[in-house]
Amino acid sequence: LFDDNKVFLVRDSMLIEKPIVVKHQAQNTAVISGLENGDELLTKIPPGAFAGMKVSIYQETESK
Repeated sequence: LFDDNKVFLVRDSMLIEKPIVVKHQAQNTAVISGLENGDELLTKIPPGAFAGMKVSIYQETESK
């Protein structure tokens, strides 16, 4: 969450700014509206991130 009401989504390997509505917020938790099923939300914003920035999705694998 940045600028109090925006998140970054990844669409077609590009960052997209999406405004959302924060219904409730406490410490590290927020209840929001404005996202669609399947939206890929950035949980950690890289330094210097901007709308239109090219990105790759990193998927962690479980260690056995």
